Amino acid sequence: MMLVYRDYIVQLRGVNEAVKELLKYLDIKEVELQAQLEHETEILKEYKPNVMHKIILMRMRRGEEKFQARYPVRELGLEEAEDIANLMRDSNPEFWGDVSAQQIADGIRRGVNYHQLSQVASCFHGQTRSPLTHSGGLGR
Repeated sequence: MMLVYRDYIVQLRGVNEAVKELLKYLDIKEVELQAQLEHETEILKEYKPNVMHKIILMRMRRGEEKFQARYPVRELGLEEAEDIANLMRDSNPEFWGDVSAQQIADGIRRGVNYHQLSQVASCFHGQTRSPLTHSGGLGR
């Protein structure tokens, strides 16, 4: 299976032979490709990444997740858009280096949720601001 989202995000799944065939039809100059590790060799024959991350994919059913909040969690709003963007750029400049407060604000208006863990600010390398979490997409 090959899913292409927003003309640059591609997910590949399936057996190696299928992935090899699907890659023949993938004609995107700049792609963000997500696939199982077993397909790495075939993908690297077609694409030479300038950045590569290995990620973990988990499958869960709604209601089976076990969220354990040890600290109070607060939902953030439009007034924190600049702080969210700054933290994202600081935490991973390679991935979020060009994210703007406007993109964050637009996402919040579309329903993207950002949260702050309020009791752990001093635990993260002496940072004075609390770490933030986010769910949803930024609409890059």
